Amino acid sequence: MNFRQRLSRFLIGVLIGVVLSGFFFKDKLGLLTSWLPGNRVIDRIQMSYWMMSEHEACLLACHELDAASLKIALEEAKVDFGSSRTKEPIKEYAVSLYHEPEVLDMRFSLNDSTASLVQFNSPKHCDCP
Repeated sequence: MNFRQRLSRFLIGVLIGVVLSGFFFKDKLGLLTSWLPGNRVIDRIQMSYWMMSEHEACLLACHELDAASLKIALEEAKVDFGSSRTKEPIKEYAVSLYHEPEVLDMRFSLNDSTASLVQFNSPKHCDCP
């Protein structure tokens, strides 16, 4: 058996192993990327105790969101580290998420065990105090 035959059989075995691993562990594929910085920030925001002002709560209600649905929507959110403030003692992260017809931009302030919704920007106009 020459080198080419060995290599082709090896690659076929690797391909079968990758397909079977993907099939058996498809519900755990999120673990492959859970260590990335953006995913760690989103997990920390989701697991923290949330605080928000009346104005941000009104804006969320205007977009038909509440704290529970926002935590679920944050699973698909992206963290913009370029406009985040990560060098300060109380870190602020800029987060963008797609909510049906529009993109919502938010800024969360993270302390030890609390996450505060500091800023909420959207193209939709809401009459909130």
